[in-house]
Amino acid sequence: QGDGVSGAWLLGRKGLWHWSNEGGLRELALPQGRSGRDVEALASDAAGGLWIALGTAGVFRGGHDGWQREAAIDGESPSVLAADRHGGLWLGFGTDSVARLERGQRRDYGAHDGLRVGRITTIHAGDPVLVAGEEGLAQWDGTRFRSLAVQQAVSFCGITGIVRTGNDWWLNGSSGLLRLSDANWRRALEDPTQLPDVRIFDQRDGLPGVALQARATPTLVVDAQGVLWTSNNQGVAWIDPGAIRYNALAPPVS
Repeated sequence: QGDGVSGAWLLGRKGLWHWSNEGGLRELALPQGRSGRDVEALASDAAGGLWIALGTAGVFRGGHDGWQREAAIDGESPSVLAADRHGGLWLGFGTDSVARLERGQRRDYGAHDGLRVGRITTIHAGDPVLVAGEEGLAQWDGTRFRSLAVQQAVSFCGITGIVRTGNDWWLNGSSGLLRLSDANWRRALEDPTQLPDVRIFDQRDGLPGVALQARATPTLVVDAQGVLWTSNNQGVAWIDPGAIRYNALAPPVS
């Protein structure tokens, strides 16, 4: 998990570490003596701070200088955290709902706002914001959500990682790694009867397994060189969107 400044946060079963060019690898104590097993969700923000969800203990922000519990987040613990570039923190829950926190003010969204994707599995907190759940995929338009159900696009099942590169969306899910053009995605939202046209990368392309489910961090990230890294149940794999080769020659028939 990149920290938005210069370095990376590393979460393991036993604890939490921060790596940077300046300070090397440094272990940080988690709040209340918890271990890495207790972290249900994790996200870094643009200021270099880290957000973690510790179940019933609550949501904390901190890092090298200690931890502070966020009082505005009470009750149900989020299973997904994602920081946006505007200083807000998005939270996803298991009850088909999300919330956004900014400067201590919280606003909740659910079915009455057009969000119908089931238990939240990942959030892409970019422009626009995309929310994936067990039952579909939704986009926030600044006022309300527009949702596309899994029944309309079965390949959208089990999405736990979302990245946008140029004019393409990349989704890591139960069907494999999906590539979907932004124009195609917007067309599907406007007319749900039109199934989105996706390119699926799976074992036939050298990507065995499916996206990990119920992880504290997204299963798909992009590095500074534009290379995509995916975490699957068979390990870690990468693909360079700018160097994908296709064989246009049909095989000879015998």
